[in-house]
Amino acid sequence: MARYNKSRLINNTGPLAEKKNKLNIRHHGVQFLYHPTASERANILSVSYIWKKRDRLYNIAHAFYGDPKLWWVIAWYNGRPTEADFYPGDVIEIPDNIEDVLNILRV
Repeated sequence: MARYNKSRLINNTGPLAEKKNKLNIRHHGVQFLYHPTASERANILSVSYIWKKRDRLYNIAHAFYGDPKLWWVIAWYNGRPTEADFYPGDVIEIPDNIEDVLNILRV
């Protein structure tokens, strides 16, 4: 499931649209992720993975979940928003059951 499935679409008719010489620009609204409690996170089983040179979050998500669009779950779970925040040799945790994570996040 993509993270934008439940976001609302906004028609921007303000200065950004004017700057781009458009009548309006459609875009997704701001996403707010639910932050689970410590006990909720403790109930999520995870698998340890050692980050290697040239690893990509979308490739890891594809390998573990069969869907590269779920890269953001791994980034969120480890508290690192981009691949630039991971270094070779880092041990990261990959949530084992994606359905549990999405239910907790209420996505």
